[in-house]
Formats: sequence, structure tokens, C-alpha cells
Amino acid sequence: MNRIATILLLMLFASSLWGKKQEATFADKVAVAQRTIVQISQNIGITGMNKLADAHATMRSCFPDGDNTPLANLYHPSGFNVGTGFIVNNKGDVVTADHVVKLIIRLEACLAQYQVTPHNLIGLQVPNSDMRIIAPNLELANSGFSSAVQFTIIAEDPAHDVAVLTPQRNLFHNSNIIISDTNGRSQTFNLNATKLNPNDQVARLNLNRPRDGSDIFTCGYPLNAPSSVTTSGRIASAWSEKILANAVNNGITQQSETYTLDLRINHGNSGGPLFSTDDGSVLGIIVEISPTTIENGVAFAVPAKYIAVLLDKSKIPWVSVGEKRKKADPEGSAR
Repeated sequence: MNRIATILLLMLFASSLWGKKQEATFADKVAVAQRTIVQISQNIGITGMNKLADAHATMRSCFPDGDNTPLANLYHPSGFNVGTGFIVNNKGDVVTADHVVKLIIRLEACLAQYQVTPHNLIGLQVPNSDMRIIAPNLELANSGFSSAVQFTIIAEDPAHDVAVLTPQRNLFHNSNIIISDTNGRSQTFNLNATKLNPNDQVARLNLNRPRDGSDIFTCGYPLNAPSSVTTSGRIASAWSEKILANAVNNGITQQSETYTLDLRINHGNSGGPLFSTDDGSVLGIIVEISPTTIENGVAFAVPAKYIAVLLDKSKIPWVSVGEKRKKADPEGSAR
């Protein structure tokens, strides 16, 4: 009888393990987060390249502040990778940092002096793809299929360094692969057959203040990275305030709440989402690194509530944790 009871207990234990849902690994969470991010770039093409014999020297002549504008880190053979953003609704609207937008505008003005007209692009990846080569001598520009769409700036909040871009066509429809070879030549292939599900690719905003020490991560395109780079860390302080550099550059002296981050980021991460490791929600947006401690990984993000306020003010839909639409209170939520 004891033997039968033991067998039954073992069977019950085994069935409970079988039915138990496996907890998502960090890699699983990163894979989901990567689908919500985009690369923001300016493409000048081979014609523009020919007009800019020494692109770095040309850019330095346009930007007297020199090393403060890290164009050497952003330049690639067909243009500039200027930052990161993330998708906030199924229309494909993208949130990024306002200083990324300002850099785009400055680059356009500079390039115009050399009769070069860039294409401002939102690049959407399908991450973790092993499909590197699909035609002779042609390699995908990123690690996975990339859909590139031109965009328009539709909302800005310079005080809190937040901006919103809208694609000129829906990111999830008739996607294109942008493929380039080592000589900068490019071809475009239609990706009608690729299933990009907007429900899987929309970031969820979390308006609650995280606790100090909370685990976080970000995905983005630092230092002209050709594919998404993920770094992880912790909230060093969720109770910081400062006047952001973008605010100062726009003549604004208003303080902004910030999250101080123990997180390794670099130029090109700007505008990227700050993800909670717990549930993958977006706690804020990456806006600055400490200029004196770059190698030590000290970074700053502004809370997601500022994003929500700008989206509501501009009548742009967004999704919160739990997928329930919310209207943000600029003086509440994360205070």
C-alpha cells in the first residue's frame, strides 16, 4: 500500500512539473524587446558618398563643437546612424530622444551645403536571423531582415528630451529588405511574405517608478553597430533630477526627473528604451551619458510618464502595462 501511495505521489509531482509554465529566460525577454526597437539613420547613398570625399572632415567643418558631436562613431559608408527608437503603437509611430531629432536637422543643414539630400530612415529588424546572404556578393546590412521607411517628426518635448516620429507608410505592411555590399551599392527586396505582427512589436509603457537596484536592460545601436546590441544593469537611483543637456541647448532651464543608471551605453543608444527585466515594460528613454564617466557606465533616462504625456498631448495612441490605454498625469504616476 505504501508503495502504491509513493507511486501516486511521484505521478502527481511529475504531472505538476509537466503542467508548470516555464519562466522566460533573459534571452527570451531580450528577443521580445528587440522586436520593438528601431534604428534611426540618415542614408546618403553612393551619390552622396562621392560628393563627400572626406565625410569626417566635412562634418567637422559643419559642427564646430567637434568631439561633442560624435559623428565619427555614427558614420558608415552610406550615411549616419544617429540613434535608437521604439515602436509605441500599431501604426508604427516611434519614440526617440529629441536630441536625436535635433542632430538629424543639423546634419541635413550641413549636407545641404554639399548638395547632398539624405533620406531619414526608420530601420526595423527581425532579430536573431541566420539569413545573412540571399544573393551573390550581397549581405544584409543588419543581422536580420531590415525594413527601412522614411519618417516625419510629429511631436517634440525638448525639456524632457522626447520626440515622436511617424513613418511615411506603416512599418508592418509591405516591408522591404535593404541589402548592401562592401562598395556601398544597395538593393531593395520586398518582404510581403514576412509576418511582422504589430501586437508583438509595440512597446508597453510602465508609468510606475522603479525601485533603486531594479534590474534593467536596453537594446540599441551604439557606435554605429550594424545590429542590435543589448546591455544590462541596475537602477542606481530612481530619485534624480537635473536640467538635461537638450533642454539647455534649447534655452530651457526646467528640471527633469531622471533615473540614474548603472548601465553601459554609448553614442547611438540615445532614444532607446529602458526595459524592466521583470516584465519587459518600458520604464523610460535613454537620453544621456555622463561625459566624465563614459567608461564607467553611468547613464541617465527620463521616466516613461514624460513619453505618455507627449503622446497624449499629440493625440498619439500608446499601450501601457496590461495593455490598457491610459492617460498620463504629468504631476502624478511616477512621482
